[in-house]
Amino acid sequence: MVFGQALAVVGGYLLTRIPPWQLRLTALAWVAARAAAAWPEAPAEALAALSVAATCAIALAAMWAFLRGAKRGGNMVFPVLLGSFIAADVWFHLGVVGLVPGGAWPGLALGIGIVVLLVAAMGGRLLSAAASGAAQKAGKARIPPRHGLERALLASLTAGFVGQAVAAPILVWAAPLVLAGMFLCGRVALWAPGLRHASGDVVALAAGQVWLGIGLLAWIATLAGPPVAGVSALHVALIGGVGGTLLVMMMRSAAQREARAMPRRAAPIVGALMGVAALARAFGAPDWNGVTVWLWLAASAVTAASLFGPGWSQPPVRGTGSRPPGPRRPGSPAPR
Repeated sequence: MVFGQALAVVGGYLLTRIPPWQLRLTALAWVAARAAAAWPEAPAEALAALSVAATCAIALAAMWAFLRGAKRGGNMVFPVLLGSFIAADVWFHLGVVGLVPGGAWPGLALGIGIVVLLVAAMGGRLLSAAASGAAQKAGKARIPPRHGLERALLASLTAGFVGQAVAAPILVWAAPLVLAGMFLCGRVALWAPGLRHASGDVVALAAGQVWLGIGLLAWIATLAGPPVAGVSALHVALIGGVGGTLLVMMMRSAAQREARAMPRRAAPIVGALMGVAALARAFGAPDWNGVTVWLWLAASAVTAASLFGPGWSQPPVRGTGSRPPGPRRPGSPAPR
C-alpha cells in the first residue's frame, strides 16, 4: 500500500505534463515492481531494485513536473516529500535484505509518515477551497485559510513520524502525533459550515481527514493499554484515512481530466466502505481480517465503476462550443 498504491495514486495526481514515452516507462517500472512482489520466489534483492526504480521513476518525474508548475513557496512541501519517499523506500528494502540494523520497520514508518503528510497536505489544500466555495455559494461567509494551522499540522506529523523511525523515546514522537490528530480533526470542524453544503465527494475527502486524525489518536492511545492489539489502531488512519482518500482522489482526478461530473454518489459509498473496513481491522477479532479485505475490494469495485462505467458519471458536456479542460498544472488550485 505504501510503496505501491499510495505513490502510484499521488503520481497519477501530479504527473500531468510529462512526455508520453516517459509516462509509459514510469508505468512499466511500477508494473514490473508489483509483478515481482506477487512472485513468491522473487529474490529480495531483485524486489528491492525494482521497487526503488519504480519509486524513483514516479517521484522524480512528479517532482520535476511540480517544480515547473508551482508558483508559490508553500508548494515546495510536495517535492520535498516526494524526494523523501525515495529515501524511505531505500531504507525499507535495505532493512529487508539485512543490510541496515533495526530491520525494515524504520523505513516503513518513514514511508507511512510521508504518505500521511501527503494526504494531509493535499487534502488540506483541496478541502479548504472547496468548503469555502460551498459556504459562499450557500450565502454564508467565506472560510479563510489558516496557514498557521497547516504549518503546525505538517510540523507535528514530521516530528512524530521521524522520531518514530529513528526510535526516539516514546514521548518525543507520541506527543507531536497527538497534536497532529487533534489538528486534523479540528480543521475539519472549522470547515463544517461549508461542508454542510458541499457535494458528496468533498464530504468523503473530509471524512478521510477525520479518520486520519482519529487513527493517529487511537494509535497513541494504545500506549496506555486499551483493548487494541499493538499498532492495529493505526489501520484506522491507513485504511479509513489514507486508503479511502486515495480511492476518492482517483475518481476525482479522472473526472476532472475527462471533463465529467464529480463522483458525488460513488465517493460517499467508497468512504463508508473504507471506514467500516478500518474499524473492522483495528477493533475486530483476528478472524475479521477477511471482512476488511472484502470491504476494501467492494470499495475498489465502486471506484472502478466510477472510473470506467458510464452509470456513475455524467458524459462530457457537449455543445458548448468550448473544448474540455485539459490537465491541471500541478500546484494550481482545483476548479470550484
